[in-house]
Amino acid sequence: MTSAALPAAAEALKAEGNKHFGSGDFKNAADAYRRAIDICPENAVLWSNLSAAYVNLKQWAEALQAADACLNLDPDFIKAFGRKAAAQSGLIRPGDAERTLQAGLQVDPHNTFLQEELDRLRKEDDGDQRPVRGMNGSDRPLRDMQGRTGLSMEGSPPWPSPAFKHGYSGDFEAFRAAFKPADLQLRALEGRLPLLNVVISGAQRQRGADGQIPDRTSSDAERGTQHTQCVRLLLDAGCRVNGKDAAGWTALAHATAHHTVLDLARVLLDAGADPNLQDRYGTYPLVSAIMNAEVPSVKLLLAAGARADLKDNDGCTALQICKFHPEIQALIHGAHFSNVRPGGSKKKECANCGKAGAKKACTGCSGAVHYCNRACQQEHWKGHKYECGALKAQAAAATYTSVPNLFPTAADAADAGGAAADVDLGALPRELRVPLFEPEGDTVLINNQAYLATMLSNLMNTDVSKAPVSPEEAAARATLTATKHQRRQALAAAAVAMTRDNAAKVKVQAHKPMSPQEVAANLASGHKPDALLVYNADRSLVCYLDGETPAGGQLMQLIRSKGIVGPGGGKKAYFACYFDDKCARNADGVPTEMVVTTSMLPMLPF
Repeated sequence: MTSAALPAAAEALKAEGNKHFGSGDFKNAADAYRRAIDICPENAVLWSNLSAAYVNLKQWAEALQAADACLNLDPDFIKAFGRKAAAQSGLIRPGDAERTLQAGLQVDPHNTFLQEELDRLRKEDDGDQRPVRGMNGSDRPLRDMQGRTGLSMEGSPPWPSPAFKHGYSGDFEAFRAAFKPADLQLRALEGRLPLLNVVISGAQRQRGADGQIPDRTSSDAERGTQHTQCVRLLLDAGCRVNGKDAAGWTALAHATAHHTVLDLARVLLDAGADPNLQDRYGTYPLVSAIMNAEVPSVKLLLAAGARADLKDNDGCTALQICKFHPEIQALIHGAHFSNVRPGGSKKKECANCGKAGAKKACTGCSGAVHYCNRACQQEHWKGHKYECGALKAQAAAATYTSVPNLFPTAADAADAGGAAADVDLGALPRELRVPLFEPEGDTVLINNQAYLATMLSNLMNTDVSKAPVSPEEAAARATLTATKHQRRQALAAAAVAMTRDNAAKVKVQAHKPMSPQEVAANLASGHKPDALLVYNADRSLVCYLDGETPAGGQLMQLIRSKGIVGPGGGKKAYFACYFDDKCARNADGVPTEMVVTTSMLPMLPF
């Protein structure tokens, strides 16, 4: 809305107010602007000028009221955003001021004044946030400091005010009585923890009846505290939900990384916590949740729009580190490549920036991936072009219950734009009848992902309520041995159960290319260098496909081109497979061929 035209009397009072303002007489300036507003209350400029006068008089409540009146008349009045933020800062409501400046930048993204004010507010509140790197050792002092204020933190250090003590313990009545707005400007301990972070840290460290800190708690009732009420009081008081400590960690990063308190994390997300905000290491909550093998945290963050492709200061992403945990890897790949977020959300998120409400669909994926705008689509295409050709088939197969959904035609795959050039999906048949290879020795199947996930959890000390699992025990749990007889029994049972109408989902693994010495060693042990290992989720079926045959070679090429890199450097992919009457069998009736569809399924938590 444009400002109402000023009558002559109001124009004269405005000029009088401007004259007083220019000479530093803000009291008389405000008086002149108020009298002008009495004549023409629909003029946004007058309200903005009145707010500016009140800001200079440090009459913060009046300045805020005048700025709101201006924006109600003209929501795009840029100067009013700055004056409103100044008033909110004066009232010690830094979170409100931050949101106001961000709203102004939504109206005018290139406004230098608003951006400088936002940067200044954050710098004053967060302190030193210079980036550090793990690979050059510059992070070491910071991580040592984090260790000193980590699990050893107790409820009775030298807190900067009583509100920090009561917020940490979750005593809401005492916290409410002690809290003052000035507490939002204080920081605790060596880690410069904002009060909100202290409340979250206290909830994480509530000890159980056995004196141990539990892995996670899900409610105040379980903790026996009132931390949720303390968090809500701070949010209502205008605290910054994305305020950072000395390491750059936000309250959300603490709540979802270790000894998780996801009930409080949901409150933070509802209040606008940014799941993609990076700390001084360049990392972000999703990475920390993966490193701690916190599957519920990963689900919550992905549902909130967390991105998996952000790089930390050493170039690492969540997409890279998730390969050590199969369930998390499936969630990450589903969200990143297929835009499928946990929780059954119907909102379409932009595959590039993560914002909800993305309406522009990738035609190559037939709507499996969406974008905010063309710029996001162009940026995401750099990586998406290698996956685009398979996503149309993946979307169809993700919830299959019968054959028609399971087997898109070769023409469907050929129509999907942007497929990688090294495998022509249109040239592949929709099914491959691949011969099985039968090695003489036992098959030892080691789940490296489960093993490494256990080791990471032990390393990060995230399971303190239970005795850590030894490397030997973890390896034993992750290892399965199948003899030749057991493999044949499994194939005979599968030939009956895995029909075309009841196809099974399997993982097919292709090892990384071998050196001549490794090829020779495999041949000497009775294995084919190009054998493809196949197994289902419960390992009731374990067998090999012959990658040296024409059909096996096509499948090998597809996996090595479009598969997912595993911890050992090989590639893996997921397919539907079955046996039919055309499959060759040996004298005992055990099949020696398997039908594998060439439509790759989404990443599955095997």
